[in-house]
Amino acid sequence: MAKITGQAIADRLELYQYPGSFAGESLHRGCQYRFLQLNAFKEEYAEVLRTAFSERFDKNLEDFSSEDSKWLNAEENRLRVKHRIPEDVYLTTDDPIRDDHFNSYMDDLCGWVAGTLTKEESAEFVHDLDLDELDEYYILLEIPNFFISGKQRLHLENALIEVGCGYATDYTGLSEICERLRASDKKDGSLKKLPVSD
Repeated sequence: MAKITGQAIADRLELYQYPGSFAGESLHRGCQYRFLQLNAFKEEYAEVLRTAFSERFDKNLEDFSSEDSKWLNAEENRLRVKHRIPEDVYLTTDDPIRDDHFNSYMDDLCGWVAGTLTKEESAEFVHDLDLDELDEYYILLEIPNFFISGKQRLHLENALIEVGCGYATDYTGLSEICERLRASDKKDGSLKKLPVSD
């Protein structure tokens, strides 16, 4: 079930249509920050696991005890809070992005916000975020994954691609998707607005 209105999602998407120099830079820095938040979480959690396997867990143990599982969950929650990652963000504990892959992401984030990627590049970039278990909706739009309904997600998958290549297409595809998102609110009156970030 969605926790955010189609109107709020559309409003957020439209921030990327010709934002101007300073607003564009602000959006770009926000995307970078959220990417780094998730990567920092993954990096610290990987260290927690390394330490736990050398000092706490039996290396031959295939399943964690309930006590160990509770401890790992507590560590995950501690790091989520430390890095100020909202609870509804899709968060995994796999390895962080590093080296050339990291630099490639930084370049693609810049191109995506500016809308200067080709449609194929934009689609590949959004797909890669998903493949690398990064919450693309949170990183790109500051909308946690679990705020979004399945119906909204279908529109948003295409919207993210349209933002990345929007400069060449005058954002016409994005405008159409935003209208569909707004129209979807008429069928569900139980949604709330996106909370303001601090």
